[in-house]
Amino acid sequence: MHAAPDEATLGYAALAIELAVDLPDTAPGSYTGCIADIAPAVGGSWARRRVLHSTAHMLFVDGELALPDGASRVQLLGWFAELATPEPDSYVGVGGALLPRANVRIGFAFHRAPAAAVPHGVDPERYPHEVGSFLYDLTAPATRAAVRAFGPRAVQWDVLLDGEWRSGPGDQPPRAGPGSAIALRRFFLPVRF
Repeated sequence: MHAAPDEATLGYAALAIELAVDLPDTAPGSYTGCIADIAPAVGGSWARRRVLHSTAHMLFVDGELALPDGASRVQLLGWFAELATPEPDSYVGVGGALLPRANVRIGFAFHRAPAAAVPHGVDPERYPHEVGSFLYDLTAPATRAAVRAFGPRAVQWDVLLDGEWRSGPGDQPPRAGPGSAIALRRFFLPVRF
């Protein structure tokens, strides 16, 4: 892995990270919006940067701050919302994996005529049609095709913060309470329609 300042590719300050091997999805922009967790050969994370663009063997990350010398590993994380959480911000789950203390669930609904939206019941100009329901997984090709075919002009989203997130029933996250102060710091919508 090699990182260097780059302003020419995107037209603004970024760090270009050249990878030793190609990414699994080689289509340009496939990892835009992910978080690059940058680390030394041994040890924990040094820096986390938002991926601004990707190619088969390059990542272009937020260039506001330089990376520490000696960075040699990068792991891509699919986080599209950044949470401000009190310490500790992670914990070890039952399977031994490091898990986030808090998580965010983001749902989407699409509309063809938002000025004429109905407040409850079924809205034929909304997808999904049931008011108050949202799509939580936009990765399925059939879902994407349905949204495109629907022809929306507007998007609505629903955000749920979970301060005691568990990946399974045995996980024991730190307790959330009045002093937890978990907040949504940044939000990135990786949606094109």
